[in-house]
Amino acid sequence: MELTQANYYSLEADRAYMSVSQYKSWCKCPAAELAKQAGEWSPELAEEPIYFTVGKYVDNALTETPEVFEQFKQDNSSLILAKSGKNKDGPKAPFVQADKMIARVRSDPAMMAVLSGETQMILTPIINGVQFKCKLDVVLYPKVQAFTDLKTAKDFGYEWTSKQSLGGKPLNIKVEWYDKYWQQLAVYREALFQKYDVHLLPLIAGVTKQNVPDIDIRTFGNERRLKYELSVGLIMLDHIMKQKNGEIEAERCEHCDYCKKTKILDLDSLPRAKSDI
Repeated sequence: MELTQANYYSLEADRAYMSVSQYKSWCKCPAAELAKQAGEWSPELAEEPIYFTVGKYVDNALTETPEVFEQFKQDNSSLILAKSGKNKDGPKAPFVQADKMIARVRSDPAMMAVLSGETQMILTPIINGVQFKCKLDVVLYPKVQAFTDLKTAKDFGYEWTSKQSLGGKPLNIKVEWYDKYWQQLAVYREALFQKYDVHLLPLIAGVTKQNVPDIDIRTFGNERRLKYELSVGLIMLDHIMKQKNGEIEAERCEHCDYCKKTKILDLDSLPRAKSDI
């Protein structure tokens, strides 16, 4: 399957390729991801879709041509425009905020510099024997040996995350807001290396969703961490591909919305409550 801007986010593309976001979904609940790719489950419908659109709105405004951005707004007008209230026929509050974010980014020369390159580049690298799909926001090469991923964030504070300790137990720790993007950038970096035979420096250009948007640029130059994310970070890849290809049954997490929606109780195996006596 040949990937294009039009079909990149399609179910067909997800079935044909792996991606970082898809890998994380398989790790969370294989059964839910398998159902999604079969067209039987749409996790976006279980959440407010407007917030997914806001991120794409900002991304399109800053990394696409004005014509593409206008087309995006037309295609998503039902989500973007208010149908009633004081903002009737104008953008809903989240998109008014998105316009502030866009204006803040455009007002800063450094932010615009790292966003000035070839945009929305699609690559299909082979990572650990599996074909991935990547869509890079901005590639600065060959002018600069770097590439940039545009991110929106609630704020630039610390975030809680769960990681495994040396003993294998989950460990809740605080990390910098950008820490969760190492794996994605490591895969993008490898994809560009396979294309150009040069290791480019990953950058993140961030803008917050705060009333007064904040901006930040972060570099990801830790070679050891980047290599780690391509090896240990993708350690479940072989097991996931066996589930994706139907070689083994996709496991249920029993905690996500999909598992809760499709749970079937068995009266013969109900757990018994312990007696208070």
